[in-house]
This record gives sequence, C-alpha cells and structure tokens, in this order.
Amino acid sequence: SDQMLSAEVTGLIAHYLEPLHLIKWYHCQLDNKIKKFLAAYAPLELFLALSSPHCGEYQLQHEKLAALPHLTPRAAERLAWSRSFLFPLTTNPVLNDPGWMKSLLSHRGHWDQRALSRQPLMVEHYDHPILKKYLLWEYFSSNPALTPELIIQYENKWHWRKLSSNPALTPELIERYLDRWHWGCLCGNKAFTLDLVKRYQGKVEWSRLGRNPNLTVQFIQQEWDRWDDAFWTLLSGNPCLDEQMIKYCEKRWFKSAIPEQPYHKWCWDTLSLNHALSSVVLEEHLEEWSRVATYFLW
Repeated sequence: SDQMLSAEVTGLIAHYLEPLHLIKWYHCQLDNKIKKFLAAYAPLELFLALSSPHCGEYQLQHEKLAALPHLTPRAAERLAWSRSFLFPLTTNPVLNDPGWMKSLLSHRGHWDQRALSRQPLMVEHYDHPILKKYLLWEYFSSNPALTPELIIQYENKWHWRKLSSNPALTPELIERYLDRWHWGCLCGNKAFTLDLVKRYQGKVEWSRLGRNPNLTVQFIQQEWDRWDDAFWTLLSGNPCLDEQMIKYCEKRWFKSAIPEQPYHKWCWDTLSLNHALSSVVLEEHLEEWSRVATYFLW
C-alpha cells in the first residue's frame, strides 16, 4: 500500500541519507519520475528542514516546495510567500482543498492568473469578490470543472478554441454552438462522439481525429481512405489504441506494402509513451522498440 511504501521510503532516507546528501541528490539531473517519487513519499518535515538557510548552498528553494503534492497550508505558512513561491503554487492541485482558501486570499500578490484560472476551485468561486479580479476567461475556458450551465450562462465570454479541447463539454453543447467551435481542437474531445463525426463530417479535420478517444476498429475501417500520416502519428498516442486495432491496421498495411520495405505507419516514439498498450503488443514489436530510446519504456 501507499502507506507501507511511504514508511519504507522514509526509513531508507533516514538510514542512508543525511539531509545535506539528500539535497545534493535532489539537485542532480535526475529522471523526473525519481523526483516525483521522492516528492510524494519523503516526509514533508524533511523538505521543510531542507529549505532552512542552515543548508547553505544546498538549501532547497521554496519554489520547489510549492509543487509538493502533499503540501499543507500549515506547512506553507512556515515559508516565505514570495513571488517565486506563489507563482508555482497556483499550479498545484492541492489548492482545491478548501483548507487553502484562507491562505490563498491572504497572499494574493503574485498569483499566476493563468494557472489559477484553470484550477477547479475557480468554478465554485469565479464570482468571489477577490478571486474574480484575477480570473482570465481565456484560461478559464480550459478549466476541466466547468459545467454546461456555466458555459451557457457566459457564452459570450469564452475563448472558443480553448473551450473546444475542454473535457467538460457534452454532445449537447457541441450541437448548440456549431458555429463557434475550433473543429481541429474539437476532433480530439471525448464529447465529439462518432455519431457527431458522421453528422458533421464536412467540418471534421480528419487528420486530427487521431486524438479522439472514441475511435473504434469499425470506424477506422469504414473511413480507411481518409487517414494520412498525421492521423497515424496522433493515433499512436491515443489511449483508445488496443491490440485489436493494431492488428487490423497492420493487416491492411501489409496487404498493400511494397516488398522489402517497412509497412508500419506508427510513430514509434509516440507509441512507446502510450500507457494503454498491453505487454502482448510490446512483445510482438520488439524489433521496432529496439530503435526507440530505452527511457521511453522505463
């Protein structure tokens, strides 16, 4: 469990690493996954201790603490609420905990307004007498917590290109505002169902449909002649991609391939980062994976 893992990591840190050594280690050019792991499981008190001036040249700067996923308002009050701390803090999801509101309002001098406008808490407090002064509607348009009612209520304030990519959209909203969408962005939205694709195919940017999570083998088969290299690149990173879809596409490519030339159209770098792929797919394409940097598969 996470609790057991936290205790184990805490014990390792306490046993093997002096605080000064830890801060040297954290400042190294390490893989971001290691840093995220450390940030998630090392005790918060340890990070606060490392932010002390007593650490000298190895002092952990406060802006790094602002991104900790387990930062609390009480802990934050022990730090200097400078611009270098507040600016990255406004991107931290912990702000959506109600306990942060008092601290946030008390230190409003250096917020990142763009990041704050994308925080879900702003949907609940967008008309707050203080917060509304910092709301940027262009970036609020990307807020994933928007509701259909709010979108309709303020239909003349949205940045429609950003709103077109927002996962908060519904098929009903898409049909309500047909003349306002950026169709290229909308093509990757889950709310843009395959029924809507067929209904409004004259507006569809078919290459960018490769990002649409609703794609199926049947639909790819029906529209096969529309797909270009850009579509296959985007599909390579699409979480809807599964073993059945891969096998169907490769079968079609193999039939039309020029002898002794590669027939795959996948973007292997992008495919390597697709967490939806099964181990079966990985094993069947070992030759192709070998040409991709090994850290993609780590």
